[in-house]
Amino acid sequence: SISFVIVGAEDHHLHFRHLIVRQILNGNYEQYGLQLSGDRYVQQTHMERDGTFSTEKEIFAAADVFKCTITIYQTDQQRWLNFKP
Repeated sequence: SISFVIVGAEDHHLHFRHLIVRQILNGNYEQYGLQLSGDRYVQQTHMERDGTFSTEKEIFAAADVFKCTITIYQTDQQRWLNFKP
């Protein structure tokens, strides 16, 4: 999880999830394939709930929140993906 990567423990997972969800609610992510308003997206995906898996939208939002590039290896495509703020 992002909490483990940032602070080395899962203890802050919900705090980071709430920051990212708030970013989605306040930001414009249509350019990343989000065709719904932030409110509708969060409502339909239940992203505010612990245990809901993140998608590319949340990774883009996390890059915005933390103002950094997040690089992920996509094993099925054998390539690196960069998510930039």
